[in-house]
Amino acid sequence: MKSGKKMGLGYELYQEILSRLGCHQTEFVGSVPGVLAAFSRYQIDVIGPLSSKLNLSNSVFVDLWSARRKMAIRKNKVTSGINDFKHYLKDPKVIFGALIAGNFYFTDKERSLLEAQNRLRSFANTEDLIRALLEGRIDAIIAGDIIFAHYLNEQREFRQLHFAEDNEGQKMTWGFFLSKRRLNALEMKSMVNVLTQMKKEGVVDRLLRKYTTLQIGRDPNGGTGKGSEVLTTGK
Repeated sequence: MKSGKKMGLGYELYQEILSRLGCHQTEFVGSVPGVLAAFSRYQIDVIGPLSSKLNLSNSVFVDLWSARRKMAIRKNKVTSGINDFKHYLKDPKVIFGALIAGNFYFTDKERSLLEAQNRLRSFANTEDLIRALLEGRIDAIIAGDIIFAHYLNEQREFRQLHFAEDNEGQKMTWGFFLSKRRLNALEMKSMVNVLTQMKKEGVVDRLLRKYTTLQIGRDPNGGTGKGSEVLTTGK
């Protein structure tokens, strides 16, 4: 929501889906854990965009894009000359934060290490997570282009952080989960076809560029590169 107008990648993707299907929506508003719980109770037809790592039961996943993970780190925890994901994940002095339903940004091995060392803090929503990072109650977060681009564009304090990309790990896949219990065969086929066409026709890429381009005219670590070259979604 900005200036009283709904916006955002998810919102625009849903509007495109509704336009192509010629139907209306009943919007389910709630926290990420609440929305996921409602989907598992078969109260929601379609949910996303979310990571495929959630692997929700009784659903079909439609892949829309892939991207590498990003890390934002408070500069007092940055080791000079080191921009490596593994270094900071292994550093016992770096405390990470994550959404309660957003641990899919971590591998099982990474999460186990952080939990064993009591270095992972959980938050109910993105706003609380970012506030904790900016206030120094945590030292780092791992997220994606869309979240980082939004806060880099909107919050000056967020630009004081250091940023790194996971150049060694696998890219994360993002898309929509469709409920097998709520959609009949014809509805499922129509939804899959619409999402597939949106990807094929470049609609998804166009919206990704819109919501991952920096408006501040420089890269987040203080260089001079264009924003669209800094936060890239990858294919």
